[in-house]
Amino acid sequence: MFGVNDVETARWLSQALGKATIGYETNTHRPGDMPSTSEHVTGRELLTPDEIMQLPASLQLLRIQSMPPVLAQKLHYYADPEFQGLFVPEAGQ
Repeated sequence: MFGVNDVETARWLSQALGKATIGYETNTHRPGDMPSTSEHVTGRELLTPDEIMQLPASLQLLRIQSMPPVLAQKLHYYADPEFQGLFVPEAGQ
């Protein structure tokens, strides 16, 4: 998937990618008390709809059944010598 520019598709893709568990710490210090650190664990989308819509044009998301999603560089087959002759160029190329 690449070039997602509508909220509905971005929401669907965000849900399809799933969630991850992340941990974070908070520090508190009250005058007269010792500082304390608390550890927290929460769920978060792998990518939010907003993050999906802001992906650079050079990146794409790959989803393969039974595998975790991959954030990859977009391949420009028309500019790669390895793919020369395997496609019909558009007029003007």
